[in-house]
Amino acid sequence: MTYLRSTILALFAASTFAQAGIIYGDAAGTADDTVTSQEHFDIKSVEVSNTGTLLRFKINVGAPPTASGGARYLIALDCDPKLSSSGSPPPMWFERITMPGSDYFLMDGMDSGDDEFWRWSQANQSWSALESIPTTSSAGNSFTFEVLNSDLPTGVSTIKFDVYTSYDGAGGAVDALSSPNQLTAGSPYITSEGFSYTLTAVPEPAHYGLICAAGLIGIASF
Repeated sequence: MTYLRSTILALFAASTFAQAGIIYGDAAGTADDTVTSQEHFDIKSVEVSNTGTLLRFKINVGAPPTASGGARYLIALDCDPKLSSSGSPPPMWFERITMPGSDYFLMDGMDSGDDEFWRWSQANQSWSALESIPTTSSAGNSFTFEVLNSDLPTGVSTIKFDVYTSYDGAGGAVDALSSPNQLTAGSPYITSEGFSYTLTAVPEPAHYGLICAAGLIGIASF
């Protein structure tokens, strides 16, 4: 019986797989008029994927990401429905961007190289910086954040999120994935409805066959 359990569990673990990316599109040309000449602020789409270890956000913009204009890329996450933050990011950064219910906030400052990862503390009713910093990289017309799944709450199966571009001193978003309209940087922006992504990887049908076969083999061996 021990052999049976071990075989099934081993094959079930092997059956989990990296989830293919899901692409969330944004309307073209929705970045603030004052910076539309700098297309690296204009979000075209965001691809979200999960390797099983890393949660990856690939932000596709209109031009190669650069520090020009003090560009910053930001992500708000709602991972735990039991938490209830004000939705605003840490007050030192872009206090006019709000996603009600968000409990994690990621930011990369292209002009300064600052990468920050903040979590909402329900007990203290405030944001605190995490020591674990997400990995960031850029290639072509994209900027990517990679977050360890272990840095997120345990038992999370679905997250809500929104993605923004901004620049130091803007106060608000220059563009937002959730906005179908052109924004004005510096004005308040509230994500009324973000996007959902399911983290849980479900084994492919063929893998269920392997698990069942393992059970039969285990029973025969027993």
